[in-house]
Amino acid sequence: MKTKKELLEHYSTGDIHSFIQFDGWKMRQDQSDSVMKPDKNGYVWMAGYTEELRHSPKELAVRVLIHSGTSIDDTTKLLKGIIKWININKNLLEMADEHSFVRKDV
Repeated sequence: MKTKKELLEHYSTGDIHSFIQFDGWKMRQDQSDSVMKPDKNGYVWMAGYTEELRHSPKELAVRVLIHSGTSIDDTTKLLKGIIKWININKNLLEMADEHSFVRKDV
């Protein structure tokens, strides 16, 4: 595993890339609040505009990051939820410019 210093040195030489970031997770029952409304299985999704320093080519259209230790069941349900969200909201990819959205159609 690289050190924080090594990662900062590496990414500091990258180009700025703009992204729409989709986040999803399974909330604990004690985590629900007025903004984050989980679906019937406890899953929640968010999306927003972000910029990152990257060495990857701009043609790399999609990158999926999954935390180590995440179950296959949670991973597939969360990815399916993101796909469903994008298909329901066809203009989501254009709308997310410098805004954040919480999925509320679940």
